[in-house]
Amino acid sequence: MNLIFRLCKNFIKILIISNCKSIKNLNLSIDEDKSNLKNGKLFNINAECNDLIYKNLCINYINIFCNSIDFELQLNKRKFNIRKDFYISCITKFNEEFLLRNLQNKEFEEIKISMCSRLIRRNNLKSILFKNNNILLRGHDKEIECDLEISNNNIIFKSKESKVFNLPIDQNIKMEKIFIKDKYLYVYFNSIVKSI
Repeated sequence: MNLIFRLCKNFIKILIISNCKSIKNLNLSIDEDKSNLKNGKLFNINAECNDLIYKNLCINYINIFCNSIDFELQLNKRKFNIRKDFYISCITKFNEEFLLRNLQNKEFEEIKISMCSRLIRRNNLKSILFKNNNILLRGHDKEIECDLEISNNNIIFKSKESKVFNLPIDQNIKMEKIFIKDKYLYVYFNSIVKSI
């Protein structure tokens, strides 16, 4: 493997790790044959890891794919600069425990309060369960089963009693699909990564 290519790969790993509070089992692959190091281009970048915390969001698993990254490598300064914004496609997985942990995080307190007041009428979310490909929100004295869907880049929680909660998503993220399968909530989305 080319020394410059290894350095680029290590810089990408450092970039990912430095943006996470914690991360496990990071695997990174880059298509060395298609990448053009002389022109500062990396192609077919794929990263996957599990049990990570990104911006206080606990994620069981994430797979990130990027078609290409334009970079500048300054070896004498030990710098790796990304020259242009680039797009990523992501698949994330959350289990019941991680989803509840996220909603109990102080940073997401307003979301939890709003969701509970709309769906279970009190701020007493006790547990989250996945049942029949739906999400079951359980309070101390009430539980409600919700379908999940995406509409206008919001995640929509729709209860069987026609109660609705809209979770708005950051405008830099384009939601693709959301579903529950094999005890995990899957979220597919695309996003832009700003150049450094």
